[in-house]
Amino acid sequence: MSRSKKSRKEGALMKAILPKRTPKVEKEKRIRKKTGNKSGSRQDASLQNDKKSKLSSSPQDPRLGSKKPIALGVSESTHPKPPKAPKQQEAAIAPIRVVDNTDSLEQELLAIENDENLQLLAERDEAGEILSETEQARLQSAMTRYQELVALLGLEQEEEIFEEDTQISEDALWDKLDDYDFSDYEQDKK
Repeated sequence: MSRSKKSRKEGALMKAILPKRTPKVEKEKRIRKKTGNKSGSRQDASLQNDKKSKLSSSPQDPRLGSKKPIALGVSESTHPKPPKAPKQQEAAIAPIRVVDNTDSLEQELLAIENDENLQLLAERDEAGEILSETEQARLQSAMTRYQELVALLGLEQEEEIFEEDTQISEDALWDKLDDYDFSDYEQDKK
């Protein structure tokens, strides 16, 4: 089937269109390196061995397994194994020393309390501003570490004491309100 485009114009009206073909340059084929055995090499090997086996007593197929004899029974070892030496006890472990790290914990606590960036972040958070994820994560990790340090050092937080005082004062206020002696207010009306 031709690949040239058909035209409705007749020959005398138009110049003949020649196909655009470039002459092919024949390249020399690359000689490839041959790897592996030729086909049928296993059978050829067995045929060659058959020629040799005619000389020997029994024909053997090279495709069969190893010719090394295997001992089927329990064999006595010719070389007795030396008994294993008992393991020597490891060196004694050094006694545990108690290290007082309260100074470093106190320094870390003071560093957290005096960090201006953390204070600014805490103020912004209390004011209701929305913090970025990194700022929020930094503030949260610092607050949890601060609480851990306070618990380790056995310090009481002032906020807890303040909350108890306010609770007591609120109870006292409610008691005053429940005690409905409004005689002072009635004198003011007169």
